[in-house]
Amino acid sequence: MKAIIYVVAVLCCALNHASAYRKRVRHEVLELSDQCPELYVDVEQYDVIDIKSMEENEARHSVSAGASCVAFFETSLPDHGLCIRMHGVLIMSSHFRLEFLTGPYGADRIIQRGTNWRGDWCFPHRLVAVKVMTSHNEEHMDRAAIYAFTVTNVTLDKVPRTYYMDSFVECGLSHTLVAGQKVHIQSQRDPPVTPDLPSTCELTLESTSEDEYEQLCLELEVIPPRDLDADDEEKAVVDVRKNLVIEGLNTRFYSSKEARNGLIACSGQKRLKLILTRTEDANFNFKATVTSQWHPLWEAEESEAAELRGLRIVKGITYFIATIDSLVAVLVAGLAAILKRPTGPWRRWAEHFNAQTAAHAPQAYPPVDPANYGSMHTCKDGNYPELPLEGATPVLRERNEVLVEAHTY
Repeated sequence: MKAIIYVVAVLCCALNHASAYRKRVRHEVLELSDQCPELYVDVEQYDVIDIKSMEENEARHSVSAGASCVAFFETSLPDHGLCIRMHGVLIMSSHFRLEFLTGPYGADRIIQRGTNWRGDWCFPHRLVAVKVMTSHNEEHMDRAAIYAFTVTNVTLDKVPRTYYMDSFVECGLSHTLVAGQKVHIQSQRDPPVTPDLPSTCELTLESTSEDEYEQLCLELEVIPPRDLDADDEEKAVVDVRKNLVIEGLNTRFYSSKEARNGLIACSGQKRLKLILTRTEDANFNFKATVTSQWHPLWEAEESEAAELRGLRIVKGITYFIATIDSLVAVLVAGLAAILKRPTGPWRRWAEHFNAQTAAHAPQAYPPVDPANYGSMHTCKDGNYPELPLEGATPVLRERNEVLVEAHTY
């Protein structure tokens, strides 16, 4: 028995070691050279994937201009996205670039000389390409750039919905919101992700809610550039008002001017479109929050309608009670009239009812007997009856009965 237990324990340990080997943390090094093969990595095969620059003993001493290396990271799980955590970056060569792409049209983020990016960047895409490239001959690649980052997967509900208007990749897109969903929009990031900002950027948002009263509501916040005086801050606000166009607002209740001034404004047909135009003299930044929610007017009307429904219910109950009371009063009055002056088919019934009522009516105690002498003695309000005179002769009745009275004090 001990031998069997020992064998099972050994097998379990072997399986655990095999699983740990399959799920080991893998450190990939992107070697920048003319013959760099494309690298495909399934994130699900590893716990964590760390990417780092070439070390000094691994670096080639000479790299020609235009050399590049591309690595693709993908998650095979549905309803998942990817996260990139930059641990550190130091770009010393002005010709070196590190690009992150989630689509085929251009880089979402570019790291080059002067960029100091730290933190997490999560996105809903299941595939990201990392491209290392240089546009000039590099004698010592290990001195050109030092970087390290981690790639992991994440569920979509943990990915913040933020859309930007500072790159050609993000512009010209349409995004849908489900009922109650909130997204964030930012005009540009700091540091910039692309060398040149698009002169015009359009962003369309639509709600998939079928609720008649649910619309897209926008709240805008202007962020003036740093280290500016009051006049420059006011100019930044004016630039936003002049260069940002908001289409699709419910103009019956809101205006574009109010929306650009930061007041909450809602759409009229579950659709909003933001058009941003940049000019050379404009210097501004803004953030916006868009939520698929009930129009405030309809919320107020629904609240008022609910109060009116409550009042109607109370009114109906009041009418019902008043009707019952009126019917009871009419029936009592009719019955009293029939019993007092019975006529027609009710005469016999009324006479019988009155006779029964009189027969069962309560009688005074003691009962009054006209044959008795004098008045009967009753005790009212503490007045006791007087005793008969001493030696009086009892009155004999017809049946030779003697009336004996007893008094208790």
